[in-house]
Order: sequence, then structure tokens, then C-alpha cells
Amino acid sequence: MADNFTILMEREKMDTNLLLASDPSLPHVMLMLNSCHPFAGVVDGKTVAVCLLEQKEHYYDIVNLGLDIMHDNKGYCAQIVQSVMDFVRSRGGRYIEAGCGNAQLNFYAMYQKLGFRVTGVWPDYYMYDGRTLTIENNICNRDMVRLRLDLNEKTLNTTGGCAAFIGVGL
Repeated sequence: MADNFTILMEREKMDTNLLLASDPSLPHVMLMLNSCHPFAGVVDGKTVAVCLLEQKEHYYDIVNLGLDIMHDNKGYCAQIVQSVMDFVRSRGGRYIEAGCGNAQLNFYAMYQKLGFRVTGVWPDYYMYDGRTLTIENNICNRDMVRLRLDLNEKTLNTTGGCAAFIGVGL
């Protein structure tokens, strides 16, 4: 992890190309950019990660999370989601939801490591509205996996916490 990674909540720092990598609909990205809370991860003045957080009636929703592929596996998205968690807590929020494609294994794992739990699947989400299906990790990315974090819930210790469940018939 680079020491010079900074997270800014400035719309001017948002990189539209990174947002489009997560959501290829320019009209939708522009709508979300204008109505959501922006989080930009910056290294040496260049935006390398982005997140848009939408405030709903009873929860917050991460509607876009994008990363410059040259900065993959550096923990930048996890740091942004941690900042989102702090932001939601500071506003008295309790729940954060997020979605990722069924083939986006790195995002799926990251969310779970941060305490998010699977709440459902939106089948064929990426097959509507003339979207072009993508292949990631040799898997067709067609369904959205939905996850939720309850900021008041204690999370399992990911370094062996699941061992407590072994043998209880799950």
C-alpha cells in the first residue's frame, strides 16, 4: 500500500473513465455523479479509485466502485469502503448496501472481509438495457450479488473466526 494514497470527497477529482468501467452507461454515471456522495482515491495527484455513495431512505448504497487496473491489489478500494463506513457512521447511518457482479470475485471477497453479508442475487441484472455482457475470471458476469453491512453488528474475525462454526451443522 502506498503511503501517499488519499481519499477526497471532491466531485472534481472523480474520474469518469473509472466510473464507466464499473457502469458503462454514461447517462446513468452522470446522474449518479451529480446526486451521490463522491469518494476519490488519489495517488500523486492522479485519481486511481472512485466510489459513489447514494443515500436512500433507510440505508446508503455504494452504486459505483471503480479502480484503475494498474493499481489493483493495493487495498485502495477497501480503504475507500472504510471511508464510506466512517462517513455513514458520522451521519448516524446503520446500513450500507453494495452490489457486485457474480464474476467480480475480488470485489465480492473484499466486501465480505469488510463485514458485508450476502442478502440476495438480482438474476440477469447485467443482461438488460442493451448491456454487453463481460467475462471476468472466466465467468460470464450476468447476475448482481447484493450485500449489506450492518454497522451495529459485530463481525466475525476473518483470521479464524469461522472455526467457531465448525461442527454446528451449518
